[in-house]
Amino acid sequence: MTYDFILMAMRDEKLMKEIQDALSGNSECEIFTGIHKLSFSSTKQTVLVEACSDTSLFSHKIIPKEIPYSAVQKMLGGDWNSTW
Repeated sequence: MTYDFILMAMRDEKLMKEIQDALSGNSECEIFTGIHKLSFSSTKQTVLVEACSDTSLFSHKIIPKEIPYSAVQKMLGGDWNSTW
């Protein structure tokens, strides 16, 4: 479920815009999806994906992962097969 935020964004225009704005911004920010906490680092150009809380029903299914901005952009565009 770590990457489910991408699928959620593909169905939710508001979430998609929030993520795209965070990717193009020059500041650190966080976005919560209900089950995910997405921490954007403009200095490292990465997104840290975690469960929104340790007590969330899905916390054991979301493995913390740091993903490069370039990979997130490709996945949001439907490209899941590229090497990042």
